Amino acid sequence: MKLINRFSKVLVILLVLIMGLTIMAPAAHAVVAPEAPKIEIPVSVILSGEPPADDEDYEIVLEPDNPDYPMPEGSEDGVFTMIITGEDTGFLPEIAFSSLGVYTYTIQQTPGSNELATYDDSIYNLVVYVTNAEGGSGLVTTVNLYLLGEMNKLDEEEFKFNNEYEAEDLPPLPETGEDPEERPPLPDTGTDPPEPTDRPRLPQTSDDTKIWPYVGLFISGAAMIFLMGMTIKKKKLEE
Repeated sequence: MKLINRFSKVLVILLVLIMGLTIMAPAAHAVVAPEAPKIEIPVSVILSGEPPADDEDYEIVLEPDNPDYPMPEGSEDGVFTMIITGEDTGFLPEIAFSSLGVYTYTIQQTPGSNELATYDDSIYNLVVYVTNAEGGSGLVTTVNLYLLGEMNKLDEEEFKFNNEYEAEDLPPLPETGEDPEERPPLPDTGTDPPEPTDRPRLPQTSDDTKIWPYVGLFISGAAMIFLMGMTIKKKKLEE
């Protein structure tokens, strides 16, 4: 009887140990499991020329080449859209990779509606290599950036979009509202404008009396006196 009791106790202890190991095994496995590597890429919008006073919103689009590739949270219909306001730098949300492979994406800017702006239409290729870490401790990622159609890898791991603005034309003057060069010519009156003269003008006085009649009378009187003198002299000579 005592032997049976001892055997029962040993059996219970073994069952408890087996149950404990069963419960602790998944926990131990979860602790040592490697975490999926993640990437976070900066995106910059650079403005040049004469940017508008009110900051414009610029739409950046991330799209995978394969719909099965991992995408950041907030993606809709397999596409992620980010808004950058004015000249600024933003970061694409983290993308987690859980398996080995090569993952490719495209990143571009949606053109805006400002007629004075030349929006950067560059298309970038994002290539992510997911490989085993040394010693088999997990996965590691290697990120390469390319411009679409080019084979040379970009030195900086950053997307840059340069938008250039032209200067805004000033409105016409409010007084006339027209360009002086487009004004119609003055009508022709048929007369030439007076020519300028450099001769000094005599000052005007309040005496407007005309002296020419008196001059005429003086000359007439002198002539009559001269004729009378000649007549008298002739008569004396005849006597």
